[in-house]
Amino acid sequence: MTGSWTVDGTFNAGTGTVSFLDGCGSIGATISGSNTFNDLSITTATGRLIRLDAGETTTVSGALSLGGASGNLLVLRSSVDGSETFFDLDAPASGDFVDVKDHHAVDQPISLGPNSVGAGNTTGWSIAAAVPVLGVLGLLALAGGLQLTARRVLRRRARESP
Repeated sequence: MTGSWTVDGTFNAGTGTVSFLDGCGSIGATISGSNTFNDLSITTATGRLIRLDAGETTTVSGALSLGGASGNLLVLRSSVDGSETFFDLDAPASGDFVDVKDHHAVDQPISLGPNSVGAGNTTGWSIAAAVPVLGVLGLLALAGGLQLTARRVLRRRARESP
């Protein structure tokens, strides 16, 4: 689906997946009300804003998949700035390239990769720290520094031993 989600009546989650995808030039969408999904996938390759109603709960009994792309984050927001919306999960969830604010993960954590942004008020969400990558020169400098430190320690020990 590429637009907004509103249930007027009854939606039976069953065993299927509801996917919010890019398409039709839609850069934003809203998930209205409290909803229950079996599997829920919210992904974007072009960058997208998804708003969930403040104070409402989105329950996912199966898998929750969240993801954007480099330079094109999936942005998750509450419909009211500063007021939380809730994800009630039966299993831990993960994702990357996500910018999240005003969302509370209930029962299970949501772990985001190092390309994600926690913009505040995100109880139950964690963002992995980026691991720096050293090039060849950086590795050589690190090795040289460790070698000098080891020499100093060994000299000090040699002077201190009888």
